[in-house]
Amino acid sequence: MADGHVCVPLDLPRDEAAAFAEFLQRTSYEDCLRRANKLKRYSDGREEADVMWSALRLVEGQLADAGFRRK
Repeated sequence: MADGHVCVPLDLPRDEAAAFAEFLQRTSYEDCLRRANKLKRYSDGREEADVMWSALRLVEGQLADAGFRRK
C-alpha cells in the first residue's frame, strides 16, 4: 500500500454494491459543494468539497473495476 493511502475492505451484497455505484454516479460536484464545510482545508490545501469529490470518484472507480460500471 502506498504511503498516505488506506485500504478499507468493503463487503456488500451485490444489489447494494450496484445501488451504491448508481448513487455515486448520480452524485454531482455541486452536491459536494453544498455539503462541504467551506472552511475545512486538507494538508495539501485542497478545500473539503474537492477532497469529497475526489474520494467519491475513487470509490466509484473501484466499484467499476469490480464490475459495477455505468451502462
